[in-house]
Amino acid sequence: RTPRRSVPARMVGGVATRGRWTAAGAAERSHRGYKEIIGSFPARDGARLHTTVSPSRWCITRKDLQQFRKVVECAVGCGQLLPSPADEFDPLEHEFGPSIYTVTNQIVAPITFDKGSPSWALMLHPEGLECELFVTHCWAEGTYEC
Repeated sequence: RTPRRSVPARMVGGVATRGRWTAAGAAERSHRGYKEIIGSFPARDGARLHTTVSPSRWCITRKDLQQFRKVVECAVGCGQLLPSPADEFDPLEHEFGPSIYTVTNQIVAPITFDKGSPSWALMLHPEGLECELFVTHCWAEGTYEC
């Protein structure tokens, strides 16, 4: 009797799979995850929020940042977020990811436009949040580095 070899897990768009793996199945799971998260974001009156909520309160939480990474990973996994000549990121790589430019152009801008054009922070927290820590980033760096 031959011992069974364990099949290594594979990561596709943030989805770990074992055993019988297909790119189409992983992409479908990523697409469902992406649509599920995006569907949970409510529509807002972005123009009103940007004039009534102080920019000092346009903040997100650590949990929001973790959810944002999941949105990006699912979007990459289902082909919603694609490499371009300006950003030839590897969709199978999970250390650096697509640049902030790419994510903003292909994901953030279209989603927030569909939700009434608030900032990402005000889409999640229409009353704003008190900022306890300010973190900056380079727009050319990979989203997963944040």
